[in-house]
Amino acid sequence: MAPKKDVTLVDVKKAQDAAKKVLAAHESRLKDYEARMNALETKVEAIEESHNRITKDLEDLRRQQTKVCVSLTGKDLPKRSVGEDPVKIFIQKVQEKYDIHIKHDELATVHRQSNGGLLARFIKHHIGSGYHRLVVRRGRGERNPNANLKVFANILLTRHDARLRFLAATAKRVGTILFVETLLSGKIGITVNAPGTDRKKNITINEYQDLKPYMTEEVLKEVEKANKERRRRRNGRQPDNTGSGTTQDPIINEYNDLIANSHADDSDMET
Repeated sequence: MAPKKDVTLVDVKKAQDAAKKVLAAHESRLKDYEARMNALETKVEAIEESHNRITKDLEDLRRQQTKVCVSLTGKDLPKRSVGEDPVKIFIQKVQEKYDIHIKHDELATVHRQSNGGLLARFIKHHIGSGYHRLVVRRGRGERNPNANLKVFANILLTRHDARLRFLAATAKRVGTILFVETLLSGKIGITVNAPGTDRKKNITINEYQDLKPYMTEEVLKEVEKANKERRRRRNGRQPDNTGSGTTQDPIINEYNDLIANSHADDSDMET
């Protein structure tokens, strides 16, 4: 067995140089991975931004379709009957409740909803039209005239806006929001106290983040209570042929419940 060779400074230097080359190669690969990850993150962010933009555009398109429709609900609406004339009933009940005359040629169609209400689609929306007078009512007593008549008119909301309306209405009942309304754009508007002043400010709600400052712990508890009650009511529902407002369609049930919860004491245009 040959004797061991003493390690010289030259050998140490060679080993160090070899180790440095290996380390440099690893560092190079790591930088390459980091560059790829940064590029992927940038792409993901761009995709998310594009997705959010498309989602908002789709929601706006849905809103364009729903904001020209008015839902008429309430226990004083006549029950569904064979051979009924929904247009006649809608015009009559709006006249009785709001003292607003809707002309036949202002309506594209009126039909029964699964919750027993009436849904009217308007084709005339200009200032002075029946639609405009119905959805824009200002002044004391104008929002809910003939309060003993339990019939309420509301701009039809998208599911997205119905959820926001439900949350805003809950916050209003708790007291973190002063006023809730549906705007002509179909979006939800709220009125709150301006911080540090005795003034009030109006806010248009586009997404949940706009409501978040007013969703206190107490509000969230009330939301959870309302959701539990909604789930309890939804269990065991049967198809509805009488206008009582029960159906097995989960999407329609959810929409009807959101509307019911957000208008528990009033209609959207009477808040």
